[in-house]
Amino acid sequence: MLTTEFPFLRGEPFLEREIFYVAQRFDEVLIFATVPDGQAKPTRVTPENVRAFPIHVYRNYACKALLSGLFAKKEKYHGLRQSLYGAYCEGMAKGIAKRVKSRLIPLLSSDDRVVVYSYWFNYLCAASCRLCLDLRSTGIQTEVVSRSHRHDLYAERKKVGVIPLQKENLRTVDGVYACSENGREYLIGKYPEDKDRIRAAYLGVENGDVCASLSAKRFLTASPLRAVKRLEFFAEAFALFHQRHPEWKWVMLGGVPSDSPEVEKIVRENKLKDAIIAGGYLSNSDLLRFYRKNPVSYLVNTSSSEGLPVSMMEAQSFGVPCIGPEVGGVGEIIDEENGFLFPKDISVEGLADLLERAANLSEEEYDAKSQKSFARQREWFDADKNFASWADMLYGLTNVNADGLGQ
Repeated sequence: MLTTEFPFLRGEPFLEREIFYVAQRFDEVLIFATVPDGQAKPTRVTPENVRAFPIHVYRNYACKALLSGLFAKKEKYHGLRQSLYGAYCEGMAKGIAKRVKSRLIPLLSSDDRVVVYSYWFNYLCAASCRLCLDLRSTGIQTEVVSRSHRHDLYAERKKVGVIPLQKENLRTVDGVYACSENGREYLIGKYPEDKDRIRAAYLGVENGDVCASLSAKRFLTASPLRAVKRLEFFAEAFALFHQRHPEWKWVMLGGVPSDSPEVEKIVRENKLKDAIIAGGYLSNSDLLRFYRKNPVSYLVNTSSSEGLPVSMMEAQSFGVPCIGPEVGGVGEIIDEENGFLFPKDISVEGLADLLERAANLSEEEYDAKSQKSFARQREWFDADKNFASWADMLYGLTNVNADGLGQ
């Protein structure tokens, strides 16, 4: 398995649950994470048959990767920025594959059956594909798959306007699994000739208990204060709404107002300090405990781009209705029966009006949305069902003939 951080640091938290299902299906799971040098102490619990290896990314490694990629560059790019980024990604793929191979080969025998699993459909997937081909050349039966989320999927959402190596990856992988149907359809539209290799596989969350409450009068946001999350947009809308409904609170998890100068300014100018409950960053387990002990009314997401927000799945597992934009796979989680879906180009005033509409629901109307939210998570985003199915798929690849799909 190739990851960026898991089980080191804080990244890829959803693997914390998935890894137990994968480990049940395989004799041994080896994780190679591209963590920075000096930060290679595991921070997450993994099963006994899981071993993790840091593939250190030194400070000068980016320069080496860029130079390597410039000489090995295969894809065509438009402009200097894309060319440099493409060269960097190709160099990273080459370097990571080389480092993983040097650690992995001594641990394998010729009769092993290997599945290489990349958590991201970017240069990590390209490294996984290189590794797969290298292992096959030694006679070891090897298959390769990749998940795909958001920033490794939608090229238009990248500032540089390209995600290198996607087409090359699709020629080698046995399958790339988008986290949403929207993502699957996007990739098929982009690479129709490879549609048989493009599938969808939902992530999932632990089942909770209904503890949502309209009377709690709390809107919750659960994301870091990054530009793509547009929390300054929500802050402006909440400020307008709060003028009419001062009893409502904003519960801010994932950060605090001072993390964003724009949000901090809006809070200060609109005197919202007492209306905000800032919990900062919470681990996944702490977030679930928060839901159980602190009823909220709605989860609000105002992102400009999404894959399939796990934060919404978590909210729905506690019966919390969600309010979110029509971007990425959000429409696969929210509909008018279980929450509020708004146009991605909604105005600040429009969002403030929508918050008021949500706040003014009757208890009966709210309870209906809450129950529908709870049912959606149970049916579509149950971690036990989805991760067990995913692990079964991975294990099934060990029975694929080495001459089959993917070569």
